[in-house]
Amino acid sequence: MKVYLKRDLYIIKKIGLLILCSFLGITCFGCAAQKELLTKENKELRQKPTWVSTGKIPDFPAPRYIQGIGMIKASKNMAADKQAADQNAFSEIIRQISAQVSSEFSIKETAVVQNKVESAFTRITSDSRVRSNMTVTGLTVVDRFYDPNEKIYYSMGVLDRVSASEPLHKELLQHQKSFQEHLQSATKHRQEGAVYQAILDLREALHSSYKFQENLPSFQLLAGNSLSNESEFAEPPSPLVILNTLSDTLSNLNISIVEGNNQKFIVGKPLNAPLSLRLALDEQSTQISAEGFQVTFRFQTGKGELVNSITRTNKEGLAAVTVSKIDRSPDQEYVISAEVS
Repeated sequence: MKVYLKRDLYIIKKIGLLILCSFLGITCFGCAAQKELLTKENKELRQKPTWVSTGKIPDFPAPRYIQGIGMIKASKNMAADKQAADQNAFSEIIRQISAQVSSEFSIKETAVVQNKVESAFTRITSDSRVRSNMTVTGLTVVDRFYDPNEKIYYSMGVLDRVSASEPLHKELLQHQKSFQEHLQSATKHRQEGAVYQAILDLREALHSSYKFQENLPSFQLLAGNSLSNESEFAEPPSPLVILNTLSDTLSNLNISIVEGNNQKFIVGKPLNAPLSLRLALDEQSTQISAEGFQVTFRFQTGKGELVNSITRTNKEGLAAVTVSKIDRSPDQEYVISAEVS
């Protein structure tokens, strides 16, 4: 019985050993492949690539790509040295872009993951004095080289202009679309007599135009003149157009007194009739009632009490306030003003 068990155990051990050897054989094959790969890399490292001296890799031609070399003196921390060389390469790329448009850059943060930069956050101050935060994508490390004689790490970084500018391109198209839609809506509402809604639409169009103008320098910065479609933004949303339209609209708004003016009263008593006014837009010899505007009534001289001193114009453009009490005042004059917001 003991011999049988030992023989059985021996068989199990033998089978297990064969399985283990098979597994080790696969593992060793992987090690051999990795060793071969490392040997190949070491052989390549012993030969200095041409981009170290030329600063260019033909696979990434301009103007779509911007290339930059970063270098750092080797220390005892290999990982830190590689990351520093990568960041220096990206700094060189940003410097090249900055020199093209005379803008000021400062890299605030970079994240290196699997030999690639996911994003680099930069703050840009352009000639148009527009300040914005911009996330730069498309920055990639395409090659590295270590010179054992000089003990220097080199990194070749590349910026894909198309990839980097695409998010801003989409934003510009969205702001342009929003601008046009709100401008058309404002024109329609003004023709229909919805003056207040027209002004709200103009305000949104103005907001879209400012956003467009804010992002346009960043887009041109990353895309470059040769890649950006100039005809696409030949007539960019202009805040001046909206401001002129708003100015024209507001200047043609007129307030007229409807009733309640020059009433006689008794001190301590309410007025017999409310004070009412009408707000209208003069449009080509016609008047359009301006609905929805906030009107604030207050005593300019004298004292008293008002009911619903803050109200809004109705569909006829009318707004009214009730004077519930007139207090005695040494001014001997009582004037109630109406302010339209």
